[in-house]
Amino acid sequence: MFVGATGPFIAPFFLRDDFEKEEVIATKAACQMVGHGLKIPAVLIIGFEYSAHLPLLGLLVAGVILGRFTRRKEEPPDKPGYFTMEEVLEQYFKNFNVPVVKNFPAGHVRTNISLPLGVPAELDTEQGVLRLLESPTVNRDR
Repeated sequence: MFVGATGPFIAPFFLRDDFEKEEVIATKAACQMVGHGLKIPAVLIIGFEYSAHLPLLGLLVAGVILGRFTRRKEEPPDKPGYFTMEEVLEQYFKNFNVPVVKNFPAGHVRTNISLPLGVPAELDTEQGVLRLLESPTVNRDR
């Protein structure tokens, strides 16, 4: 019953005076990622067969939009020989054979473009353009 509502249940544990807002966001996101990651083996144990649905699951990833990666002023630079986040994601997505747009103005940055959920869109990686194919708002005059 509470499987899909873990975010609101764990949120109070991260509301602390000794955490910066970035630490709250990152720590909560990491906890949710672990929780979601544990669901896959749990579902496999009860007998759900993912392999039969892989073609359909692959169709759900039609394109990837990566936001801007920033660091705080007091954060040290990357160590020599370490991979940057951009390099890790570039390596990860190169085998997906889907369009990838990098440095999209979304996320924890000053200029933040909200992306509406459930609205058909077209992603042009050559021009770096995302076009909404329908209005994301409801026309109440109809």
